[in-house]
Amino acid sequence: MSDDKPNHPEHPQPTSRERLDKQLDALDRLLKESGVGADLAERGLNVSMVLTAIAGLRLYLEGDKLGAAEDFETVAEEIRAREAMRIGGHLES
Repeated sequence: MSDDKPNHPEHPQPTSRERLDKQLDALDRLLKESGVGADLAERGLNVSMVLTAIAGLRLYLEGDKLGAAEDFETVAEEIRAREAMRIGGHLES
């Protein structure tokens, strides 16, 4: 069986999963920077909700669809509740 990419055992190519994990880790770190959190808060966005959504995405990519669904449901419910409170005048962001 031939492979289009040369095999370099001393420098193996990262798998797609490793590449995705690396990018999600970078996004996690970025979101936890105080300046980014402040910028998002100014726009009425909640960093915790974004981090929960990322956790759900990680679970989905790992094949844990039910776990992912729970995280996504949490995010959706929280967004709906916050928007209802904001529209009703009970929450500023």
